[in-house]
Amino acid sequence: MIKSRLIDPKSGKDYHTYTGYDDAPVLVTTSHAAHDGHFAAVTLASAGTQTIVEAKSKQGIVLTDLIISGEKVNGGSITIQFTDAANTVNIFIATVTDAPVALAIPFAGRWVGWQACDIKVVTVGNIDGSVSVGYFRTPESKTMAYAKWDAER
Repeated sequence: MIKSRLIDPKSGKDYHTYTGYDDAPVLVTTSHAAHDGHFAAVTLASAGTQTIVEAKSKQGIVLTDLIISGEKVNGGSITIQFTDAANTVNIFIATVTDAPVALAIPFAGRWVGWQACDIKVVTVGNIDGSVSVGYFRTPESKTMAYAKWDAER
């Protein structure tokens, strides 16, 4: 067996390994979502708007997962959106007038918002349910202002 190490040329630090089941070292690779991910959840009980993930400075928010459940309510809807003080983009709208909603999406693409936008949930009607999102934040240097973000999507 040849002993070797993978080293980052800029920092000089070893890339991460761990000891596997047979005590052999294993190189660990993972996505940002798995390494840096968080989740947030809100309970739906009445009509209104709730912030599920709040912006931090000019960072961006990348969605990794979305889980929505809600009971049938006459005239009801659940809307998930990226929004700031001036701009709003709907991610998903569920009309629950005729049927309940039950949805789980593990996003595979780059569902990222623009600088300083929140993720909000808007409900119409007294819906009994919940919304959960998986997410991670991008640094300000990697996040676009709304006009550039909108032009590139």
